[in-house]
Amino acid sequence: MESDEYETEQVEAIEPNVVIPEIIRSVVKQGDEFPDVQKREEMAGKIAELGFSVTRYNQNMLNYEKVDEFLRNVADGIEGEVTVYTYPWIYVISETFSYKNGEMTCTLKHYTADEVREPITLKVDEFEYTERGNFIYRLEESGDEYRGFRVTPLSEKSRTYFQKYIMPGNIFMSGPVNINWNKDNFGDLNWDWIFEKLWEYENGTDMFNTEYYREARDNFHFDYVEIPREVVEELLQKYFYVPTDILRNIDEYNEEDKTYTFP
Repeated sequence: MESDEYETEQVEAIEPNVVIPEIIRSVVKQGDEFPDVQKREEMAGKIAELGFSVTRYNQNMLNYEKVDEFLRNVADGIEGEVTVYTYPWIYVISETFSYKNGEMTCTLKHYTADEVREPITLKVDEFEYTERGNFIYRLEESGDEYRGFRVTPLSEKSRTYFQKYIMPGNIFMSGPVNINWNKDNFGDLNWDWIFEKLWEYENGTDMFNTEYYREARDNFHFDYVEIPREVVEELLQKYFYVPTDILRNIDEYNEEDKTYTFP
C-alpha cells in the first residue's frame, strides 16, 4: 500500500506541461514528416515510464492498472481521478476522468512540441465499463458520438486474430472487403477512410502532410484536412463510378465552402 501511495505521489510531482512537449521534441525531430509506428511507440514508452497510462494502436494499454482500478471504484460509487494519454503522434492528447458527487467529467488537454493548449472540461453524459474491460463513454455536446478504448490486456492470440482476419479487409491489402455495396448502391462504404487510403496510394504520403492540413480549433476536436471538392471527387471517381450527388451527400462535404473535411 505504501509503495502504491509513493508511486502516486511521484506521478503527481511530474509536470506534464513540461515533460510531454519535451518527449515529443526528443523523438520527433524538427523537419521530420509524421512519426512512424516506431517513433510513436517510443513516445508512448517514455510517457509510460513516468507512470502514466497510455493507449496504443492494436497493443495493450501501458499502465492499465490505474484506469481499471478507477473505473471499478466508480462502479462502487468511490470518487477519484485518472489520466489517460492517447497514442502519441505529432501531438498528444490527455483525458483526465474525474468522478465526484455521482457524476463524471473529462478534461481534455492537447500537447504539441511547442505548446500546451488550454484544457477543456466536459461532462460525461453516459459511460460503461464492460465486463471484458472496454470503457465506452459519450461526452456532452458530442451528439450520438461515442468514444472508448480497451483497458484490460488482450491476449496475444486475440491480437493475432486482428492482424490476420480484420486487417486483411483493408481495400488495399489481400482479402475481401467486408461491407455491402455495388455499383448501384454504395451502401456502407466509408468514403472518409477510402479517400485517405487512395490519397496515400496515389501520393505516397499522408494527406495530413499537405497544404490542406488544419489544426483543431480546441482540445475537444481533432486536427483535420480540408480539401477542395474537385480534388476529392476527381480522385474518388477515378476508382469508383460514384455520382457526384452521392458524394456531396456524405457528412464530410461542406456546401458552404465547397470542400470536404476529413478528421
